[in-house]
Amino acid sequence: MKGNPLYILLWLFLILCFACSPGKKEKKYVIGVSQCSMTDIWRQSMIRDMEVEALNHPEIELVVMDASQDNDTQISQIKGFIKKKVDLLIISSNETEPVTPVAVEAYRAGIPTIILDRKINSDEYTTYIGADNYEIGPLDRNVHQLLDQGGDNDFRDMGTERLFLRYRKTSRFCRCDVY
Repeated sequence: MKGNPLYILLWLFLILCFACSPGKKEKKYVIGVSQCSMTDIWRQSMIRDMEVEALNHPEIELVVMDASQDNDTQISQIKGFIKKKVDLLIISSNETEPVTPVAVEAYRAGIPTIILDRKINSDEYTTYIGADNYEIGPLDRNVHQLLDQGGDNDFRDMGTERLFLRYRKTSRFCRCDVY
């Protein structure tokens, strides 16, 4: 039976079948990025770095959405990521208050949620990546004192909720006026 051509052909056929059959399909991980805006050069650079890194990992699909500084657009995009059940969601919110409920919704849906740059008004997220603005304030004051040498430390800004971010940086050493 060892030299039987039919037996050898059967073994060759089985080997070819298993060798040519599709292997186990590798899971594709989808990372959704909800970016408040792409006008800042550092945000563009950050996304470019994410895209380059994702190219090194064929198992990762990076989906980036730009809300163009519109809260309603960003909320809609995040809801789309929740519906799609992405494996990871990165949110750089346009404004804190309007985006908080949908960010919490994503977290409660079991999606690991990274809050980037601006915190939300909740502790319901996986991790936060950003600056400690209360620590930056005194450091900024020292720089201003060196540059200004005794000038007026008033800070004036025109804006909406975004002023809060600047206020946290400056509240320890100056008066802030909103117009």
